[in-house]
Amino acid sequence: MGFLSRFLKKKPASTRAPQFAGHLYPEDPATLTSRIEQLISPPDDTNAVAGKKLKALIVPFAELSYCGDIMGKCWGHVQAQEQPPKHVALLGSGLRIPFQGVAMSTSEAWTSPLGTELWTDEVWKMQLEHLEVVRPIEEVHTHEPALEVQLPFVEHVLGEEVTILPMLMGDGRTEDLEQLLEILQMREHGLIIIATELAYGAEVEEGTELMQDAIDAIESLEYEKIRRKMVTARHPVRALLKLARKEGWSVQNLGTSRSDELQRERNEQLTVQDQGFMTGYAGFAFYA
Repeated sequence: MGFLSRFLKKKPASTRAPQFAGHLYPEDPATLTSRIEQLISPPDDTNAVAGKKLKALIVPFAELSYCGDIMGKCWGHVQAQEQPPKHVALLGSGLRIPFQGVAMSTSEAWTSPLGTELWTDEVWKMQLEHLEVVRPIEEVHTHEPALEVQLPFVEHVLGEEVTILPMLMGDGRTEDLEQLLEILQMREHGLIIIATELAYGAEVEEGTELMQDAIDAIESLEYEKIRRKMVTARHPVRALLKLARKEGWSVQNLGTSRSDELQRERNEQLTVQDQGFMTGYAGFAFYA
């Protein structure tokens, strides 16, 4: 429907406008484009991914100055695909408003400062609407940055013809997502992106351990070892690792960083409340 609507010059009935532009990423289109181009980098070993199909990414989110380099590496893997994705499912966790299940955006399109209206994917919507766990809830998307910060990269790398499916996980179980991810991964030219932070807001000593345990679990596809506080998108990450192990996908660590180390390097002046705490950022690519 998105492609047909664009072809007929139809305008979306409802659009989610950017909420975090100018805060987490540049609001000026030219500045944002330049920043994305600086951040995107090709895979370190192109031979290791040649001929392989990129099925999913775990991508960090925060202010670009904290995790932009890792986001750029993730999107460099997308850019390196011989057949670029045409449909992108974006999945994160809703952390600010309590709700049950998976909140699917009801907006017909999402926009970024780059200007294109990215239509939501009607095929995936129809395939998922029968799942009891999926609910049409727009309100939670207004207050969450995890998916929005991916949109400028989606638009810049894949162009205006790509369709998206933004979803946030609330209270629930990993098992609730298994059938959903199975449906998503079967789509030809589809890509699953899970946006998450690691050890969010943990004290440095505990956070260091939580972050390393999360990285080890993801690299080994041991979904059972992903615990509360390791990752903000705990259930989506667990479900993805379980699917990757079942399908025999390989996983590549694309880089990690930590807010406390970045703050020290920049000699940032921290408030008393921020001292002694950290958040981790990491990117992973899953290949079939």
